[in-house]
Amino acid sequence: MSPKSWVNRQEFERAILIQEDNLWRVVERSGDLDGYLEITSGTQALEFVRLLSSPQTFYLWKDLGFVELTIQESRPVERPGDDDGKEEHRANASDSNLPGEFVPGALTPEQAKALDFRPPEVRADANGFLVTRFVAKREPGGNQVFRMTERVTRSGGYEILSAFKLEKNVDVWVPRVE
Repeated sequence: MSPKSWVNRQEFERAILIQEDNLWRVVERSGDLDGYLEITSGTQALEFVRLLSSPQTFYLWKDLGFVELTIQESRPVERPGDDDGKEEHRANASDSNLPGEFVPGALTPEQAKALDFRPPEVRADANGFLVTRFVAKREPGGNQVFRMTERVTRSGGYEILSAFKLEKNVDVWVPRVE
């Protein structure tokens, strides 16, 4: 995933900005990057959807709010409070993801087995790339787990094609984002 030569993309702690014609604009929705990127491989398509759903960046997107599920070998017994807000969220979702650290979207190996969890699958199609993966989203009544298929266009366009809600009860943490 590489920005076109006439666009500067910078990630800051609380926002992603793009520059065009000496104007800076905050990127808040998944579709805001359409036309600003050139995605030429499945690896780049997966990198793009992970930008939208990683524990470090999922809270930046006003139209999405889900976290990609990952397997974590060990984690604390108690998760951070549900009303923790973004400051604590960032502190608990460092890039290191050390054993014992509670990470948004982290499953234990036992939970992953019960869900029949699989790593993301990426395949090319006529419009770009299709990515199928497991995600979690905070919803009224509790966090929900989905098996989702997304389309990523070669220009950075994004669309959710399907989101199948899994009926299994899975305790996975998705922090509140306001």
